[in-house]
Amino acid sequence: MFLFKKLGRKKDIFFDHMEKLAEKAGEIVSAFRAQLDHPEEAQARLAAVKAIEHEADRLLHATIGDLHRTFVTPLDRNEINTMCKRLDDVVDLVEGAAMRAYHYEIRTARPPLLALLDVLDKQVIALREGLAALHDLRHPQPLRDCIVKVHTLENEADDILRPTIAGLFRDEQDPRMILKWKEIYEHVEKATDRCEDVADHMENVLLEYS
Repeated sequence: MFLFKKLGRKKDIFFDHMEKLAEKAGEIVSAFRAQLDHPEEAQARLAAVKAIEHEADRLLHATIGDLHRTFVTPLDRNEINTMCKRLDDVVDLVEGAAMRAYHYEIRTARPPLLALLDVLDKQVIALREGLAALHDLRHPQPLRDCIVKVHTLENEADDILRPTIAGLFRDEQDPRMILKWKEIYEHVEKATDRCEDVADHMENVLLEYS
């Protein structure tokens, strides 16, 4: 059973969980960017990335626990569960990219990676706005705008990735570097896909309740 309306503090905890997971997604993008910007501090910066990932895992586990314990939820429990898991996926994928950059001894960020991170950061901002808009679907347009923005940005990420991977195979002479950069690029691009997944589930909610 679920209710779509402003609920008491106990029920609103699920909005809190989703919003905090989106915050962690934004934080880990910034932390990875800081790791790339300060290669002389790569180990400490990676530790900060990992700490954010652990916090996100804790939030996800708390959400699942609350879903098991709560009879009435503000949204369909499957939508809450899936959105939280996809947000955690974003965090995990960025951590994976950061770990690869560190262990592959990538100390200089190439422009396409920075461009992908910029797109991802914008997506996370849009998702946070969309999650805030979920509180009141009597005025659905802000949520619709956020959903469109996330989809548009994901297309931008695809437009960055495709020629970048093609350029790696065309121009890079060292096959090891091809593999290293391909993995890092694809991890960040997959994170943009997971943002789009969250937007898709927001749209499911919008269609069901508007």
